[in-house]
Amino acid sequence: MTKYTDVVGHPIEHSMSPILMGAAHVGVVCNRHDLLPGELASYVASRGSEYAGLSVTMPFKHEAFTVCDMVDGLAQNVGSINTLVFQPTGSSRMVIGFNTDVAGIVNAVREVNGSERGYTKAVILGSGATASSALAALVQLKAEDITVCARTLAGPRNATTAAHRMNIDIHTAPLNKIDMALRGADLVISTLPAHAADPWIDALDAIDFGAVTLLDVVYDPDPSDLVERVRTDGGVIVPGWLMLLHQGIMQAQLFSGKAPNAQAMRKALIAEVERRTA
Repeated sequence: MTKYTDVVGHPIEHSMSPILMGAAHVGVVCNRHDLLPGELASYVASRGSEYAGLSVTMPFKHEAFTVCDMVDGLAQNVGSINTLVFQPTGSSRMVIGFNTDVAGIVNAVREVNGSERGYTKAVILGSGATASSALAALVQLKAEDITVCARTLAGPRNATTAAHRMNIDIHTAPLNKIDMALRGADLVISTLPAHAADPWIDALDAIDFGAVTLLDVVYDPDPSDLVERVRTDGGVIVPGWLMLLHQGIMQAQLFSGKAPNAQAMRKALIAEVERRTA
């Protein structure tokens, strides 16, 4: 029997999750649904038994905690949920929250650089929900030194708070000091909105990015100035769609309990990326 899942967020029309889920061949159909903050609980309650769960994107990765009966340990530690699984329990159901962003980041970086490589200095640009996931990912990627560089470096939903909760020692720097933060880095994960760091690109002229690996989690068809700089200097680019693919593989399995067709998902995603950049 076909099951359904929606990807919810605002805005949501850019999401490629329906394409990924459609190619997974696990009997789950995904649709996009635009929600405003505060609407998630009523939307979850309105989904019937034909729903396997929801894929959750911004701005609901924190709000998702309020609709869960149970939260996976990783999602709890990170403080960010991107997957809601509806688990039948007799005549009712449980809503269980998971985080597949961490696995998406780790597996994307390892696919490009290998699984054994460690990193001397890692920098996260941004401090929201995805930045918190990046912190947990950097621990798995064996980063020795971590800096969070962002406009906002305090607050209950901030990556710095997540670092304290996960007992991870970090450095912090404001975004207008991005040149100091990136100096000497060998791994950079940008969780910023598309082109948010472009105004500071001239301040990076003295930095050689030839030894840098950059993952920009935003799969924008128009690359940011930072992506272009790293590519021009001979650094390594981990495309944002690769993180999306790896987190989607895990999501498809959570929704269906079946192993998805990862190669078909990859092929469909690449085709869509090429269509959008044509």
